[in-house]
Amino acid sequence: MKKTPYNQREKNAYSQGYADREAEIRALTTTQEDSRKLEAFDGLLVACELALRRRHDTHKTYAPRSLGG
Repeated sequence: MKKTPYNQREKNAYSQGYADREAEIRALTTTQEDSRKLEAFDGLLVACELALRRRHDTHKTYAPRSLGG
């Protein structure tokens, strides 16, 4: 293995550290498209929850007494 001069090794280490930090920052920040997808997913969850509550309330209201309604 060929030895690299000290300055070159230091430069490579700095570049690698910078690249790692940049990748970390990219992973932490969400893009506008990501936030739109998350908002849509949140809306879908809320809609499902409301539909389930409505269904539960409907069945609870109109179920025969033998079923606990």
